[in-house]
Amino acid sequence: MKYLLYICFCLAAVGAQAQDLWLMGKDQSWQNAKGALLVEGLGVYRSNVFDNQMTDKLAFGGTLDPRNLQDMEENLRDINRFGADLNLSVEVLDLQDSLFNNPHWGWSFQIAHRSSIYSSFTADAFRLGFQGNKQFRGAHADLSSSNFNSITYQKFGVGLFKKETLSGIRLSLVNGQRFSRVDVNEADLYTSFSGDSLSLRYDGDFYQSDTTFNSFGNGNGIGAAIDADWNLPLEDGKGFLSISFRDLGFVVWNKNTHHYSADTVFNYTGFQLEDLFDDELGQTAGWQFPALEDTLGYNQEQKTHFQWLPASVDVSLHRRNTDHDFFELGVNVRPQTGYIPQLFGAYSYFTNPKTLVSARFRYGGYGGLRFGASIEKWMGNNWYLALITEDVPGFVLNNMKGRGLYVRFSRLLQNHDRKSP
Repeated sequence: MKYLLYICFCLAAVGAQAQDLWLMGKDQSWQNAKGALLVEGLGVYRSNVFDNQMTDKLAFGGTLDPRNLQDMEENLRDINRFGADLNLSVEVLDLQDSLFNNPHWGWSFQIAHRSSIYSSFTADAFRLGFQGNKQFRGAHADLSSSNFNSITYQKFGVGLFKKETLSGIRLSLVNGQRFSRVDVNEADLYTSFSGDSLSLRYDGDFYQSDTTFNSFGNGNGIGAAIDADWNLPLEDGKGFLSISFRDLGFVVWNKNTHHYSADTVFNYTGFQLEDLFDDELGQTAGWQFPALEDTLGYNQEQKTHFQWLPASVDVSLHRRNTDHDFFELGVNVRPQTGYIPQLFGAYSYFTNPKTLVSARFRYGGYGGLRFGASIEKWMGNNWYLALITEDVPGFVLNNMKGRGLYVRFSRLLQNHDRKSP
């Protein structure tokens, strides 16, 4: 199962929109179709610390390379980031019927699945997690402002769109499958010089949905989300200004959601062996181990929990240079801890009216600068395929910090065979 998830995470680059050939191409006969079936798979993992060698070992197992750990440690930042996304969707567009007596508008229906994992952590948290606390003897490890988030949900949406520009809005019912969240507000671990005692001061929260029923199709929460696209034609007719929102919404998790909170100091000096094995002493003194909850000083409760979805906003400009090429520049923003605004761009060229190739770049998000490529193609009259990667070197170099690929299949539904242009 973990191999399947790993492959799915490599299916795409978040934020890629495979509709350039539809909007910027000369062949606009797709608008005359009865409808369209769209199947998409997109996902990505990206980091400014973990390289592909480390990610492969974490996903498939294996011994971590000390030299690889040392290289990553030398490149640690004040804020270190990691993020992964998986999106799968099936959508139907009605391109024939009029909506509200307006022939320019149609309706859409979508079923989608999304998983998102993202984290930010301190350099000391990395060292402690992968190398232990030996190097912190007589010193403090700063774990403050670290967090981890994981959420999986499904969407069932109905929307309307403008046929000429594919601008539209969709309202979805959200089924919350599972989530977990760790927020470490303040944390400091001190290890004595001799290594025989620890002192942990921490303030944070841990949330987790009901673990009894959290497989695919089960629901531990319910919510709503809005997706929207505005593709505004430029006045000179040479392109579009595009604005899109994804997953602007929320989930209310049910009353079985676990919440653990703590704001305390925990001191550990070990156990006396005679106390562990002397049953007579324990029975005479009435002594017993304290509960873990009392020892670590945390509080726990079960109640409903409100959570925003991992929303994103894209703003981009597509502008034609000639009849055969155009460029794209844009920015992607997510209101998430550790995610920095992501800049992206592309140069695209039509090799023929049915084929578009592009060279791409991105910078930001959870990672740094990367370069990619894409191809979009009409195959025959009714089939469409798009392949996009924002990180070509990531597929062949272990020292790169991420991989990604976007796949989209589309099938036009015709009243009669569409003629080639």
